[in-house]
Amino acid sequence: MSGEVTLRINGDDFDRLTLNSMRWSASDWYDQADRFETTSRGEEINWGWTYAYWVGDAWANVILARVYLESIGEPYQVLWDMVENPDPSWVILTNYTAEAWRQS
Repeated sequence: MSGEVTLRINGDDFDRLTLNSMRWSASDWYDQADRFETTSRGEEINWGWTYAYWVGDAWANVILARVYLESIGEPYQVLWDMVENPDPSWVILTNYTAEAWRQS
């Protein structure tokens, strides 16, 4: 049996899901590539995204972030960040500009 749930998530909800965000560029992150794992075997990290949003270690947060980004037609990539300081976390790479970035 398969079920489906409809969720309503807006930009404010997305912003509250994120624990941290940074600009994403190959020049800053490429040297740390070994700290990230992709979610699919053989998938390569896309170094061309604009932002990285860390959402914690709960897969439910990834699902919620994906639902929002898909609802606005925004592509993304999900990585597992294995860094131990502060803690390993899921990170969402995208070109979506969260409200916090629009205000800065």
